[in-house]
Amino acid sequence: MRSHIGIIIVYQLNGTWVEVLVLCSLFSQRHTGVNIRSKIVEHIKYWNLNNKVSAIVADNASNNVKALNVDQDIPEQNEYMIDIQNAHFVRCFSHTVQLTVNDILKDKKNRRHT
Repeated sequence: MRSHIGIIIVYQLNGTWVEVLVLCSLFSQRHTGVNIRSKIVEHIKYWNLNNKVSAIVADNASNNVKALNVDQDIPEQNEYMIDIQNAHFVRCFSHTVQLTVNDILKDKKNRRHT
């Protein structure tokens, strides 16, 4: 299965919410926190988003939590990550619901087979 990474910027312009897809590409690297963080930092730099990030939405995977941990010591990235340390890290609601439903269905299936 191929993996992708996407970054969407959402902002207000003259009272209207605007969404811009700035990245949607194959992510062929291992899905480590450091690799995900490197991709985020690359695009924070490219799109000049320093001091402009107020929230980040990601799924519940531990590698995403690690990617957004500003306590990691990666000096060339820390100056960009420090600007998002006060950003709200929001767990993706849809992903949370999906995981919950899958757990319920798995539990139901296991009960039928016991």
